[in-house]
Amino acid sequence: MAEIFRAYDIRGIFGKDLTQEIMRKIGIGTGYFFSGPLILGRDVRTSSPVLRDAFVDGYIATGNDVIDLGVLPIGAGAWYAWKLGMPYAYITASHLGPEWNGVKLFHPGGLGVEEDELKLIKKLSDRSPAKSAGRVSYRDIKDLYLQFLLEKFRPQTHLRIGIDCGNGAASLLAPKLFEKAGFEVTSLNCQPDGRFPGRGPDPTKVELKELKHFRLGIAYDGDGDRMVIYLNGRKLKPEEVAALLLEIIMKRKAGPVVANLECGFLIEDLVEKYRQKLYRCRVGHTWMLRAVRKHKAVFGVEASGHYIVPEIFPFDDGIAISYFLACYLPDLQPRGYPSERIDFPCPDEEKFRVVERLKKKISGGKMIEEDGIRIEWEDAWILLRASNTSPLIRLTIEARSEERLEELKKRFVPRVQEEIKMLRTK
Repeated sequence: MAEIFRAYDIRGIFGKDLTQEIMRKIGIGTGYFFSGPLILGRDVRTSSPVLRDAFVDGYIATGNDVIDLGVLPIGAGAWYAWKLGMPYAYITASHLGPEWNGVKLFHPGGLGVEEDELKLIKKLSDRSPAKSAGRVSYRDIKDLYLQFLLEKFRPQTHLRIGIDCGNGAASLLAPKLFEKAGFEVTSLNCQPDGRFPGRGPDPTKVELKELKHFRLGIAYDGDGDRMVIYLNGRKLKPEEVAALLLEIIMKRKAGPVVANLECGFLIEDLVEKYRQKLYRCRVGHTWMLRAVRKHKAVFGVEASGHYIVPEIFPFDDGIAISYFLACYLPDLQPRGYPSERIDFPCPDEEKFRVVERLKKKISGGKMIEEDGIRIEWEDAWILLRASNTSPLIRLTIEARSEERLEELKKRFVPRVQEEIKMLRTK
């Protein structure tokens, strides 16, 4: 069971790594960890109903109650849990294929359960049931979530919008939200289907040509926590989306900004333009959320496509963020700098040691060793780090010119390859 407990969540292949009995034990561990009532939601995967039953059976066996919200996007349930000040569990494997499933866990207030806490939940999963079981109740809060967003923000201009929900959980709410707000909406793959037959649950892996015909195109992942944006026919990088959001936010309420170490010059330039402070954080949703709260930031961004706008609520939600963007879409076409992210397969048990060895051998400009190693020059930067969720080492490079990008690739790619190769010769 240990291999399904990752850095930020629990996930595995249903029927192989993750069975109903294992999910029941996870429910027991989670019940003893939170020791109180829990909000529960799930995505549209075909395995989610039986895993929901197993998780609930385990959770209530600890004597604690469950409020089941049924099938809905992850952000809608997170909003309701935040509103009530309760912990939250959501059964999903996010952007992974239909054979995968798992569960994401959140403290009251929206902060994700961290790696050490997940290890504790695993340990608690072997405890015996309580003397008396908790109870299960059911609530449908989807209309309340829509009402909250529609009352908070209203469109400032008319837009034709293409929405591709990838047959995921966003199908249940996203088209309805944008239509109720008065946008002209064309819906694609918006029939919930846990097999994800339209284009799969990960919109970052495909080029969605249909969305290029709209002023604004939005594609959501399997549970709706992340989105990909197409603007005037071009697929934007996450930092380019962040630039649009920053332009909106800074004109509403200027303040500090948090960006993880994988974010580059585009964010730095905009924050400097508005004479605000930029704070860096480690890669990972929980680190970003902590930093946003610590620095009372008006915006947080991860290069993987997670965004926090505390004006909405203090955690990320692909549907709410994309609606906010559509309501105030600025007349801009942001362009990021030349960049590349290169993944090197490396066993989980070796990847961190490889990065540590490379730290001792690499030198250059300003060095930051908070999360792997980031080296900064005036015209470029690199970040070398071990992935927290996959057996790989990731090298991210950004430069202010293509020539400089190629120069740094030729310099650092062989060094990483050689260090990994040394593992096989031992």
